[in-house]
Amino acid sequence: MTEVVCRWWMVPADSGRLTTVLERVFAIGTAARVAIREPEVWGPAERWPVSEYHDGRLLTPDEAVSLVGVMLAGAEFWCRLVTDHVEVYVTEDAVYLGSYGSLDDLGLVDAEPVGSSPYAIDRAGFPYYPPADDEFWAGLHRHLAAGAGELLVLQQWAAGFGGERWYLVASAADLEAVRQDVLPRAVFAVFRRPRLVRRAPGSRQSAEAVLGDEMLLGGVRIFHRSSASVLLTAARVADDDELRRAWELLGERDALFSWDDDADPVYAARPDPDGQVRVAGAFQ
Repeated sequence: MTEVVCRWWMVPADSGRLTTVLERVFAIGTAARVAIREPEVWGPAERWPVSEYHDGRLLTPDEAVSLVGVMLAGAEFWCRLVTDHVEVYVTEDAVYLGSYGSLDDLGLVDAEPVGSSPYAIDRAGFPYYPPADDEFWAGLHRHLAAGAGELLVLQQWAAGFGGERWYLVASAADLEAVRQDVLPRAVFAVFRRPRLVRRAPGSRQSAEAVLGDEMLLGGVRIFHRSSASVLLTAARVADDDELRRAWELLGERDALFSWDDDADPVYAARPDPDGQVRVAGAFQ
């Protein structure tokens, strides 16, 4: 879909004509399909199933209008909405419409011309991830076959903690289980030598002593493995007190991981069926 925008309009979120405006702009063109791009999930994952909200998912105009309403109502999900003619950004108090042509003939009386959207950025220079293709998976198989140690794999289909899936991979069978669980347009970060910290029973060491004083809380994960599955239950910590409590409660099937500058992951993205990678931008 075309994503070149040269003109912008703003519609207040409380405008009584917002729904009418959106219905008109989403109906432009013959295809009349709206794509989700760059989703962010900041609420519980179960509320935002990947089958409905992944990057590239095509919506009908009615579904897109409904999703705008959901984004205005709360801060758990965000995305760009893109068609061949327009793209839409939702903020707390306004909706921004971008187009590479004029929308004047639509009679959008409540749409105010503006210079840009607060979320508009230059995507032309975004790097594209290498593909998670057969060679990518073969390289991970070779790592395991060489006895180089377990892998920690993050599969992220949306920015934010609700868009993450973590896996602990120790064998070829584990890796195949991950490969069978690949999500549309997901990005992978593979940690070849993950520093997983497990708390010895009765240990008096503090989390700060184990991780270091300069750890970034945003990069800390608490993992729990509840069964033989390679999929881990992951939790973040909000502050130092929450980290200390999580560390003290760490069980024998739990581990603490810090994604710091020394982690050095390998990145890749799932290509579309035509072999092209269309996930661009910074890993979050």
